Amino acid sequence: VQTCALPILTYAARRYAKAGYLTATIDYSLIAKGSPVTVYQMLDDIGHAMTALKAKTGELGFSVDKLALSGYSAGGHLAMLYGYSRAQESPIPIVLVSAQVGFTDFHPDTWSGKDGDFGLVTLLTGKQITAATIANGETEKLVQSISPLSFVTERTVPSIVAFGRKDWLVRPRHYEKLVAAFKARGVEHTAIEFANSGHGLDADPASRDRFRQVSLEYLRRAFGY
Repeated sequence: VQTCALPILTYAARRYAKAGYLTATIDYSLIAKGSPVTVYQMLDDIGHAMTALKAKTGELGFSVDKLALSGYSAGGHLAMLYGYSRAQESPIPIVLVSAQVGFTDFHPDTWSGKDGDFGLVTLLTGKQITAATIANGETEKLVQSISPLSFVTERTVPSIVAFGRKDWLVRPRHYEKLVAAFKARGVEHTAIEFANSGHGLDADPASRDRFRQVSLEYLRRAFGY
């Protein structure tokens, strides 16, 4: 029996379970001041969680051989980053990525527009950015290693992305760059704009309904039901 799993938020897990899909939520280590946790460990956590998910569903009698990965905000960033950069090593083959207001790129122009603004890069990678690391190219490698945008290729799985036009945290520039990369490489995708919303995506009910509808359409194509 061909089945699927969707690691997503609890409220969304209930919604898609009602539509007939196996669903699960994934936890991961958090970065805190003085903590050694990095985004790379978070990606490892996702892989370990998938391994556990596959084992548990097997115990329950389900053969899970496909997976859709989804997330919101920081979770959206991780869903894209794992789905685009680690798809080949995923314990369960990933066939769809869905992200709402997730970070796509960590170059300064995408964030504040201020040259040399690499605070988040240091936070996520644990590597201090200096004039020397900028000059020798190390900083650029770090930026690319944590930016989903950098891993978009012709083989990237179909993706659904949602963003708020008035989002002050994850500015629309994140999605303008990502959609341009999708189009340039022929990646199947749907980008849904919440024209009146900020980071909470709470001011556009029509866009919210469209996101749900599009998600179900993609799931039916990916899993056959």
